[in-house]
Amino acid sequence: MIQPAETNYNHEVLSCIVNHMVLDLIARKSMEENFITVVDYSETVMGFPDKVRRLSLRFGGAKGAQIPGSFRTSQVRSLLFSGFFKCIPSIVKYRFLRVLILYVWADQEKTNFDLTRICDLFLLRYLKIACNIIVKLPEQMQRLRFLETLEVYARVKTVPLDIVRLQSLSHLLLPRATALPQGIGQMISLRTLGYFDLISNTENTVLSLGQMTNLNGLHLTCSIAPSGHLVPNMKFLGSIISRLSNLMYLTLAPYFSHGSSLEICTSSTSIPCDGLNGVASPPVLLKRLELSPHVYMFSVLPTWIAELGKLCILKIAARELRQNDINVLKELKALTSLSLYIRAAPEERIVFDKHGFQVLKHLKFICSAFSLAFKEGTMPNIRCIKLRFNANSIEQYSPVDAGFENLTGLAVFSAKIGGPTDDESCRNTVRFVLEEAFSEHPSPPIINIQFTDRIFYGDNGMSTAVQMEQYRTLGKPGVVRMEGSHAQYGIRGDSR
Repeated sequence: MIQPAETNYNHEVLSCIVNHMVLDLIARKSMEENFITVVDYSETVMGFPDKVRRLSLRFGGAKGAQIPGSFRTSQVRSLLFSGFFKCIPSIVKYRFLRVLILYVWADQEKTNFDLTRICDLFLLRYLKIACNIIVKLPEQMQRLRFLETLEVYARVKTVPLDIVRLQSLSHLLLPRATALPQGIGQMISLRTLGYFDLISNTENTVLSLGQMTNLNGLHLTCSIAPSGHLVPNMKFLGSIISRLSNLMYLTLAPYFSHGSSLEICTSSTSIPCDGLNGVASPPVLLKRLELSPHVYMFSVLPTWIAELGKLCILKIAARELRQNDINVLKELKALTSLSLYIRAAPEERIVFDKHGFQVLKHLKFICSAFSLAFKEGTMPNIRCIKLRFNANSIEQYSPVDAGFENLTGLAVFSAKIGGPTDDESCRNTVRFVLEEAFSEHPSPPIINIQFTDRIFYGDNGMSTAVQMEQYRTLGKPGVVRMEGSHAQYGIRGDSR
């Protein structure tokens, strides 16, 4: 009756769905028991209860929808509105609201959504707003002294200065590229903060993050536009994170302004800064660490990562990967998902053996060359591998010698190959080699191979034109050679 709709890397259920018949039953019983009252403009409702506590207004695309005149709203405690801007009821009439959720869309003639009067809802605890126009928050936010959660999925004109005085606020989510006022360090009650932009905020505001010692989740963003604040702010991150001992989730993602895209944000836009190398005391409760390679790239993997014994999800980028770095990652006993972005291909294969990675389920590796090998007994719980590498790298690192047959639990193998997609012989060669790599697998996984014109990082000092010319030689006979021996990588059977 209840099925999971979305799960994370640890197979923890994030959201559920029910059959539409079950949903209708739940809605009907909720109405009968006066648990929730739904006003759907597309449906005909015979009557409403005298006392409404939880009200859902689903007006959809109707531009003239209204609440029935006989409707009593004085006892409403929770209100959810979804519809056009013109249909929003007078919010200030619901003076005893604890929960307010607004999904609003407006026509082009309307440019902003003024929420100044919302500060009259002095009992409000939860406020969520999503709309397609600019939101104007009330200047006297401190009047909402019971507010615990504020989520805004829209552009914000300005953030009120007195928001730092909301001593009950635990969860704050603002749109990307939003500048927070000075003194946010006073918000010691905050448990989650996002999105905090490293360019829009000043150095003093960034430094004040270190005072918010109760933070469990911190979501940082960084736009690709140049700014004088960027490099100094990045340098502070190491000392800030050392103070946040209760931190459990830390993400750093790029912010793309209108008209930009991920394709133009290559590894060259990563910040040339080692501020995160100096984390003297890493937060030992950290479960999720995701640092986008489009924003931050380490010179080498920092050694302090080995101290994160509870880390489950790791996404990290480095200019080079060494065998010693794998020994550092082996110390992460709870790691279930690992994403590695490596700029320069290693001179020798990076070997995974039976030590460490006992609970790892997802592995993503992006580099100019697929330079990994798996010995027998490694990653017993691996389920999915995603690779991104350039086609010409199979001359040096053949997938046939990678030891995929040692990954007995592998269910899905996905590879995206960089190079000229118009070269049919090149694609056939790469596809043949990858399929041969699984010819001796005890239970061959689902194999998904895609080709793209994009070059993944590439070789230092070599022009794109030269690299593309190298790819075109793959279709010629005799250019694919094998490396290593059977015993070295624990490969069983005859090698093709």
